[in-house]
Amino acid sequence: MAINRLNNNKTIIIAGIAAVILWIIIAAVTFDRAFIPLKNYIGKNSKIILEVSVINDDLTRTGSLIKRVIFYETYKPVNYKNNVKKYLKKLSLTVNKTDGDYKKLFTLLNIKTPLKLKNVSISNAKYFTAFAKKSYYHWEYVSKPIIKRFIKYTGFVTLKLSDRMFLEYTLNKSVLPTYAFIRKISAGFIYLVRFAAFVFIFGIIVIVFLGVLVIYYLNKFFREIRKSEERFRTMFDSSPVAHLVKDIETGNIIDANKTAEKFYGYTRKELTAMNITDIALVSKEEDKRFRMEAYNKGIGNPISKIFNHKLKNNDIKRVEVTLSKIEIDDKEYLINSIIDITEKILYENSLKKSVEFFKILSENIPSIVCLYREKVIYMNSFCLNALGYSIDDIADLNPLDLVDVREEEKFKLFENMKRRLNGESFDEKYTLKVKKKNGKTFWGEIIARTVFFENKWTGLVIINDVSDRVVKELNLQNERDILKEISELDDLTNIANRRSFNEILDNSISDAMLKNAKFSLIMFDIDRFKEINDTFGHQAGDAVLSELAFLIKENIRKNDFFARFGGEEFMIISNNIGIGGAVELAEKLRLKIETNGFSSKINVRCSFGVTAYKREDNAESIIKRADDAMYKAKENGRNRVESIE
Repeated sequence: MAINRLNNNKTIIIAGIAAVILWIIIAAVTFDRAFIPLKNYIGKNSKIILEVSVINDDLTRTGSLIKRVIFYETYKPVNYKNNVKKYLKKLSLTVNKTDGDYKKLFTLLNIKTPLKLKNVSISNAKYFTAFAKKSYYHWEYVSKPIIKRFIKYTGFVTLKLSDRMFLEYTLNKSVLPTYAFIRKISAGFIYLVRFAAFVFIFGIIVIVFLGVLVIYYLNKFFREIRKSEERFRTMFDSSPVAHLVKDIETGNIIDANKTAEKFYGYTRKELTAMNITDIALVSKEEDKRFRMEAYNKGIGNPISKIFNHKLKNNDIKRVEVTLSKIEIDDKEYLINSIIDITEKILYENSLKKSVEFFKILSENIPSIVCLYREKVIYMNSFCLNALGYSIDDIADLNPLDLVDVREEEKFKLFENMKRRLNGESFDEKYTLKVKKKNGKTFWGEIIARTVFFENKWTGLVIINDVSDRVVKELNLQNERDILKEISELDDLTNIANRRSFNEILDNSISDAMLKNAKFSLIMFDIDRFKEINDTFGHQAGDAVLSELAFLIKENIRKNDFFARFGGEEFMIISNNIGIGGAVELAEKLRLKIETNGFSSKINVRCSFGVTAYKREDNAESIIKRADDAMYKAKENGRNRVESIE
């Protein structure tokens, strides 16, 4: 069956009309661009030639009248005065007529009058205009003034003088070259005729070319129509959806595809002999209302409805029927698209039962159960009671409002929420502070996972209160931290001990190796500390050590590490500083110690050894180098800073 096929005769008529219109356009263009200009050219230039001839006749007549006047004035025959008077009157009229004819010629040539002397140049002028201006100049400024004086003073003119004056030096100079005008006009006429022939021939070529194109594209168009009909038939038959084409008025089935044959169990021949109500379990009135509704919607506006359809084996299937209006061979029909939704309905019913089972289960467990998408969509009764929310609060509740965490942790939780809602399945387990509606918090163990709930990806959260356990764990951790701190501090000075120093030094060396960082090591001890103990007692010595440790802590940077290495020896790890900066720091500390007033009134002095980390160093090598530098300070007089690179 073909659909949307154009009638061949109609297409040929349209093509013929298009060709006629094309011929008319070409003819109009040829007439407008060739024949009309040719007609105008011939008309205008004929008037110019005619006017030139008239002016030349006027000049010839003027010369003839002047000869007659000169003859009568010279030979004075009988009654000559009357004849002179008569010819002078004719001469005046001829002069005026000549002026008028010049004006007509100038109008045709678009020349403004009166013509001034400076306008008479013929260089670079148009062909006709140049001759006309030259002729008019001789007439206006030479011939006409002399003729007027001749009319006024006729009796003083001699025969010999008058002939040469008027014929050779006046009127003959004003005569226009008629032959030159005609030759120029003929050349223009030939050019226009050739141009018209060119336009006509070009138009014929264009028409032939366009005609070939029309024939080519018409042939291509009909081939495409045949291909589209074949494609439609192929698509109609190979569609995985069952299709039935039916009559709008009666509901009779006109055509069916192979999927429809397979679905209903009937052959195409059997289906096309049936009415739609033979398979759709509806009354003819209801089916007619459905058909009319689809028809009134028009082409491209389908409507859908769910029906029960009966198969050939008497099985009943629940189907979704989409009905839309189409055109086939310029006639309107309706096409049914039938989708079997029996299994979908069974699945939806099963899903409803699963949802009901989930709600029954969640309502009877002593844990917080929450479902969320962009907002919280469900809380079980235990959750509502535990957190203090009501059902009305759920609609505007953000899942992240249920936890009390820092912003960076909240961002991580938000990213995981987005992953779940996009269908990514993974499980998580947190121990976080859970926030109630009243702002109070408790520690909760949160289990989060991805579920498919009501046909959408959803986040499931189960929360158990573990506050007692977390408090116990925190107390235990605090005790551990206290013990660790005690084990890493020196009892007397309350600064890091040697054990802690060894650990930090190893870390600093590792960072320097991996990150290409730098650090320096400062080692110092109290000069003659044994004498202090022997003279003032060990309690005074301990006091000096404590005060010295406090003084150094107050005068180093926050990222510097300070430790008691043993006895009266101390170590400073200066991070991100080279040996020059470390020497300056050591000198600053030496002066602070020297000028400090210790409580025991004892003058305390220290010797400093400074070195910087090198790539081949280990803990032992860098400590030895710092120790060597410190003993170098002692050898050089004590209370000074020495360095070894």
